Amino acid sequence: MNPHTSILLRVSVIAAVLATAGDLLLLWNANAYIPDLALASPPIYTLFLGHYLGITGLALLGLGYLAIGREALQLNRKWAMVLIVTAIIFSIVGPLIHGMTSTFIYFGSAGTQEGNSAMEGILESGLLLLPLWGIGLIDMTLLSIACAKLAGNRWLAVLNPIVLTLIIGSLAMIDDHLAAFGQPASVNIAHLIFLTFVAPSIVRNIRSRLK
Repeated sequence: MNPHTSILLRVSVIAAVLATAGDLLLLWNANAYIPDLALASPPIYTLFLGHYLGITGLALLGLGYLAIGREALQLNRKWAMVLIVTAIIFSIVGPLIHGMTSTFIYFGSAGTQEGNSAMEGILESGLLLLPLWGIGLIDMTLLSIACAKLAGNRWLAVLNPIVLTLIIGSLAMIDDHLAAFGQPASVNIAHLIFLTFVAPSIVRNIRSRLK
């Protein structure tokens, strides 16, 4: 594997860890207002820590997808460019969504004061967050399709970020606490799994097909 690609993938894995940690800290702050979950009240610094961890991680997470796209340019330029463009868009939209969400939680505008879930708070945000979530969903769908097209292996193609997100979100439904944290954080957990275990194999497949 190209050493630069290897470095980008490692940085993106660290970024995914930061983004996931940031998500979980924000969710702790949002879900602490739900009586049925009976969570300990989080210190105020956890909200700020979650804010900056998430923004930093999401801004850098796309580097792993850029690395895959760069490797695939000579193999399939069309889908490689789709992956590169969607990775760049993700690195812009992701931090925006995370930053706005943490701001809503801080000012009690995400439905937290009424004891609603974090997902209900997002829906209540209306035109402030939902359009960004729509853009993010379209972007992640295209990013996942590009990863599948470049994978070169049926199983690697199936294990793309959006499928992993759906699996994680479904598994989280077995318990209220898991649902409160796992479903909203499923996107970043999916990126973490994909970039750690699937992306290196896709890169190796691409390089072997170029020989």
